[in-house]
Amino acid sequence: MLENSATLNLDSAANTNDVQDISAIDHHHPLHTSTDIKLSILSTIKARRTKARQAGSVLYRRLNALGVTHDDFVGAVQRSRASGASPVEELICTNLITADDYYRRLANDLGLSFAPSINPTTILTEMSAGFIQHGMVRQIFGRCSTGLTLLYLSPEFGAEASIIELLERDPSQKNRIRICTPMTIAAASEAARSIPNLNWATNDLNQRCPDLSAKQVLVPWQAYVVGLFCAILPVCLYQNFFVTSLVIHGASSILFCFVILIRLAALRRHKRQTVVRANLTVPNHPEYSVLVALHKEAAIASQLIRAMSRLDWPQSRLEVLYVCEVDDTQTIDALLAHGLPANHRIIKVPASEPRTKPKALNFALRSCKGELVVIYDAEDRPHPQQLKEAWTKFMNADDKLACVQAPLLVSNASSSWFAHMFAFEYASHFKGLLPYLAETGVPLPLGGTSNHFRKSALQVVGGWDPYNVTEDADLGIRFYRFGYRCDVLDLPTLEDGPETWNEWCPQRTRWQKGWMQTFLVHNRNVKQLFDGIGKRNAVHFEVLLAGFILSPLLYVVSIITAGYALYWLDSTHLTIAAFDLILLSMGYVCALGLGLACIKTWTRAEKIIVVATLPFYWLLLSMAAWRAIYQLVVKPHHWEKTPHRPIAESRSDTAIGAIAPQALYLVQ
Repeated sequence: MLENSATLNLDSAANTNDVQDISAIDHHHPLHTSTDIKLSILSTIKARRTKARQAGSVLYRRLNALGVTHDDFVGAVQRSRASGASPVEELICTNLITADDYYRRLANDLGLSFAPSINPTTILTEMSAGFIQHGMVRQIFGRCSTGLTLLYLSPEFGAEASIIELLERDPSQKNRIRICTPMTIAAASEAARSIPNLNWATNDLNQRCPDLSAKQVLVPWQAYVVGLFCAILPVCLYQNFFVTSLVIHGASSILFCFVILIRLAALRRHKRQTVVRANLTVPNHPEYSVLVALHKEAAIASQLIRAMSRLDWPQSRLEVLYVCEVDDTQTIDALLAHGLPANHRIIKVPASEPRTKPKALNFALRSCKGELVVIYDAEDRPHPQQLKEAWTKFMNADDKLACVQAPLLVSNASSSWFAHMFAFEYASHFKGLLPYLAETGVPLPLGGTSNHFRKSALQVVGGWDPYNVTEDADLGIRFYRFGYRCDVLDLPTLEDGPETWNEWCPQRTRWQKGWMQTFLVHNRNVKQLFDGIGKRNAVHFEVLLAGFILSPLLYVVSIITAGYALYWLDSTHLTIAAFDLILLSMGYVCALGLGLACIKTWTRAEKIIVVATLPFYWLLLSMAAWRAIYQLVVKPHHWEKTPHRPIAESRSDTAIGAIAPQALYLVQ
């Protein structure tokens, strides 16, 4: 009786589809559908139900032998209807059974051998182009020591009948078929194709679109212009210091004015925005792949696994891939020691140059089975429902929406002055500037984490640039050049900001260097840029990125110039000094206005710290920017790692878990 009731639960989904099939026929062809045709359809449906019921009965007995109770089975069937996965996948992801136990039992029922692992050196890559999906059976080919070609299969629920039919037609196939888990086949396929995948991850963009790759820092005409400028500038300063500095000063002032106007527009938009609570009821769940690029992160492995396990998405439709370089054994061992859930696994990237995050992400992209891909950093604690909000955005948009960016909020603002100022910057950028840019439809300089992508769009534009150390900002503009667009989310990701100068300076240097790379890459053909994305979008891109680059570089120059003008105390110099001070003051006011408007929970004392010390913070930004210029010359593709430290679990839990989704816009 229990078996019959369980299989009826499994069969009811098929019954619903059958009723819909008949209704559709009657609706579209009510006069032309004969009784014989309807009877034929009903006969087919009956056969389908019988076959499903038989398969369900076999599955129930197999799972019952593995210790699955009737209630567990019915629960898995019900979850599978909502997620679109099979009951077996639901049971494996909830740890009620292991994949090894299930597929070993399946192999025994079919009279076949079970392979707990596959030697990747035996894979026939010319026959197994990666991870082959044939109908409902995953398969790759290999060769055993005797020379016999082996077929490794991982059949989904319902595919046993096809295998039984094959064995009945040709019993000799028993000698060459091996049953494996899906994870075993995926791991063997990835290892066998490791070198081709690495070559693709490293060189594909540069080979397909060399003008969009940062592998070459300067193209010839850019090198000529930079060289000419560096040669002429000292001569001009020597011949007429005042006029030369005045020309440079005027040009930079125009740029600063445009940046100020953009911040004012973002502030105006932020003040008039109305909060719309998104409906996060998801009718269907596509497969989602989470990529986490790791390097020397053993200390926070446990925290990371907990954060990824909290994501509110059917576990059978979610895979979490931890991307580690193969020689980073400490991080790999730490992940394995803490125990990975069934849908979490490690991708090992062969050690090679450039050792950058985007190269590792490219390598892992080919292993993603999800149609949606999200990037997180090691210290991230994303809101559990962030994936649902992202999928809701994609569902309500056309295929040209390639990426949605979640806001990044700093959770350790009170730990140090650097973290405090970093939190202020993040609030201004992710809650003020990016929403304004998204609303106006212009290119977004994406953040390096919590980007949700359509995988198909990522593949079209060539993935990430492995030679760009701010791969996020580059990808944001490249999407627009390929006809896509980006948007923003409300549900945030919490992360910790750098707490010391030794942590803050390398990170900021890398950002400045990457923005310089991105600006140079996308200005190799200015006419093509303006024609491709339109004058309005191109102007916003040029002004924003040039502002990110030149503002900190020229900040210290402006202070020196103003001081020099005040020293002479004549009317001309005083006019220049007054203009500089007014421009700097406007920059302060606009930056403070936008940032403080985006911060809802800080006390007055915390805000006063920002107001009082922002000029000094900008001076440090200037130091990091000049350091980035040096690195762009001597080591343009060097990735300076930002260290992360574990946080108290209580702080992680309360920071995200206690916040209601509809109130998240008030955070920070």
